[in-house]
Amino acid sequence: MSSSDKSYQICCGGWCFIVFIISFPFFLQFHSEYELFDYYSETKCNISLATFPRSLSNFDNSTLWKSCDCGKYCTSLTPCLTLYSEHSNFAIKSDYESRSSKCTFVESECKNGEDPSYLELELNKTIEQARFYLQNEFKCFIHETDPFDNFIYLELSTNIDMLILLAVFVGLSLCVILIIIGRLLTDNEQLNYCKYSYCKYCCCKYSSTKTHPENVSFAV
Repeated sequence: MSSSDKSYQICCGGWCFIVFIISFPFFLQFHSEYELFDYYSETKCNISLATFPRSLSNFDNSTLWKSCDCGKYCTSLTPCLTLYSEHSNFAIKSDYESRSSKCTFVESECKNGEDPSYLELELNKTIEQARFYLQNEFKCFIHETDPFDNFIYLELSTNIDMLILLAVFVGLSLCVILIIIGRLLTDNEQLNYCKYSYCKYCCCKYSSTKTHPENVSFAV
């Protein structure tokens, strides 16, 4: 293999490795969420308890207020709305991605957080959102066999097309990486064999000499 071919394969393998590293975590997330449909079923939920701030006070209460990113060197506060249902011992999660959050609804980014009126606007929006869930029955997803010891989700995605697309990216990139590694290892083994072989008529195609009939090198 020429040095240019080897460089091309290494470059191609590097890009495939980057694609694999980026797509694999998303594939795991979509796959895990898709598997939940084997255990969860859609039903109707009622809120038994809702915690949220009702005024612009108690900013030190981390249950009611969370920090949010409002830009470079800027951090503000945003209301935390947490919903509970009598069907589970845990707080309701808005979706699978937010399962690690203690709030059902909270903003992680607040672009206008430095605006003094931001907190008041967000507070009013949170209060209205809480009233809606307290006064209405809504769609949710509950664990079929053990709801009390599992999360309740307001939304679960069944994006099978995205799951298939990510599986294709992961599979193809992994195959290309393995093929390139295999070829590089095989070529390296052939090169070492050619250098140290004592076969009388062993022709080394990796010889530094040009492959003209008069320049073919033989191992002695």
